[in-house]
Amino acid sequence: MTGTELISSSKEKRNRDSFFDKTMTIKQLFINASKLIIIFFILNSCAAVGTRTIYKVDKAINLKDLGFTKLDWDTTLNQIQPKTEELYCLTMKEAFNKNELINGKEINASLSFDNVSREQIVEQCVKNNLDGIIITRLKFIHVTYSVYYAPIMQNFDTEVEMKLYNNMGELQISTTHNTYSGNSYMMPPPVERTIHDGTMGAFKRIIKEMSR
Repeated sequence: MTGTELISSSKEKRNRDSFFDKTMTIKQLFINASKLIIIFFILNSCAAVGTRTIYKVDKAINLKDLGFTKLDWDTTLNQIQPKTEELYCLTMKEAFNKNELINGKEINASLSFDNVSREQIVEQCVKNNLDGIIITRLKFIHVTYSVYYAPIMQNFDTEVEMKLYNNMGELQISTTHNTYSGNSYMMPPPVERTIHDGTMGAFKRIIKEMSR
């Protein structure tokens, strides 16, 4: 083989290698993009499963200034996470701060999630100059992770239920968010994280329903 033929052969090999590398790069980009799309749909489907609207009044909702009360308290909350109330309030303030269309105010009052009266709602709205009030109940879900039926790790997910009332004491929206079925975590999350995510999920659903 002559020197010219060797050079030509070397160039052809480099061209083939270059083409192969480009093909592999494009293929890898396609695979990575496909993975991201799959992950996106999985996360969205999880959120859809974990968040529900239980009730929504059949009319437009125009409420600007909203208050939120203390959690409908259960003694087990404090046993699992002593700062449950504090973490909930911090998350609610964060949620309102992220929404520029609605003002939020913490109310120093405890109202029953299941048995609140219309008079109590009206009283708090008048007292605090509010258009509506959100009442919340939080429950912990004890989850055990196992490998080959052997428990290896435990944590607490949350289910957060919220009810939005107007200043006449009428229920407008009721939502719930379950972090066990609605959030995807790489590792079992700390309880502080699930309190935040459960609260944020139920609140976001309320805001979404208000805009419809």
